[in-house]
Amino acid sequence: MKALLLIPALAGCGLLGINDTNTEVEVGTVHVVAFDRAGAPAGRAEVVVHDANGVVFARATLAADGTGDVDSVAGGTVTVAIRTETAGSSLTKESGELTTFFAVPLDVTLHVGAANPAREGATFDVSIQVPEKLGSPFYEVSVGCENEGFSGPIQDETLFLVHVPVDCGTSARTIIATAFQDFSPVAVSVLRGVDLHQGGTIEMPAYEPLRTVSLDITGHDPDISIYDGSITLFNDGGRYPFFGEVDRETGRCFPEVATGDWQLTRYERQLVFNDRDDLTFSVHEQVDAGAPTSTAIPDADFLVPPVRAPGELNFSFEGDIDYRMLDLRYRCFKCDARGRWTLFAPPSDEPIVLPEMPADLRPLTPRGAALTTIAGHIFEASELAGYEAFLNAAPGLVPGSVHREGIVVLLAEGD
Repeated sequence: MKALLLIPALAGCGLLGINDTNTEVEVGTVHVVAFDRAGAPAGRAEVVVHDANGVVFARATLAADGTGDVDSVAGGTVTVAIRTETAGSSLTKESGELTTFFAVPLDVTLHVGAANPAREGATFDVSIQVPEKLGSPFYEVSVGCENEGFSGPIQDETLFLVHVPVDCGTSARTIIATAFQDFSPVAVSVLRGVDLHQGGTIEMPAYEPLRTVSLDITGHDPDISIYDGSITLFNDGGRYPFFGEVDRETGRCFPEVATGDWQLTRYERQLVFNDRDDLTFSVHEQVDAGAPTSTAIPDADFLVPPVRAPGELNFSFEGDIDYRMLDLRYRCFKCDARGRWTLFAPPSDEPIVLPEMPADLRPLTPRGAALTTIAGHIFEASELAGYEAFLNAAPGLVPGSVHREGIVVLLAEGD
């Protein structure tokens, strides 16, 4: 429903109009770019805009490429609904995902999800020969795509056939072969800038030993929290995670990583607090250009995680953040349907209230379903200057950036 009378006068970036409560409002558009959870464009996704009074102001359907300009009102609430048809009996209810942004200014670009070149779809086969390493009973091969698959080893233990998603082969890739002993990686073979369409069998170079780096937390108190960490390397559009031993008493982690040049390194540290009634986490993520090095950060660099507040969906926090998020997951057991609702809001003590969706979209909401997970998140990112900057930010890694996140689990499946 859209009940609006436009007045031919400019005000800032939008026109002035009158809403259902006879209140003057500023109207205009927001741009939406949406991808589904598999990373494919969310073509035909539906967008619902509520005004400040919770009344549906406008509705729109995104184009086949998952984009669109949507009529909106300044400070409105914008929800993107992506349906997932569930095959089954006549009792099957629609499934899908909702993403809601509160307090949205006009003229912003809202991003839902991110493109994934490795999403499920057509693949092509690449034959890769890895060198044999004495004492290694098995090997792994990766081109850095999330959904790559294998039918190997073929012919022998070191000849692999990799099923590469088509979109992962449109540019040169980095290939990593890993040799294992006792289920732990002991050496890697790295080949950069490979044209996966070159034909024939790709021969990997000799193995190199892994290099140990340390991720330290100074001032870590093991009586308060448990520490964990990892490193992810990025090159030629691919991502390659590396893990290592964790000393939970001292707050040190020792990932073993591949040597050589890398475009980006992401350092991830996580604290799991063991002195709280609810399950709480604090995550520190740092992205730097180049290969990994040993780093240390003080315990004070982590966000203090949020805490439960009165009401089923409410949580509170301390400190300065850029935005907060409420993550709901729910299931209709009788109708075999699942749903997820992710809601973003500016930093505030005001509770996040679910907007009332139009009747045809209510099957995608928790109405009539059982909530299985409720989690509250707070975020602070060094490259953002507040909530509006977050709304306009496209997904991607920014060298030199630090992202901090605090999480409280208010309900977990099985509680």
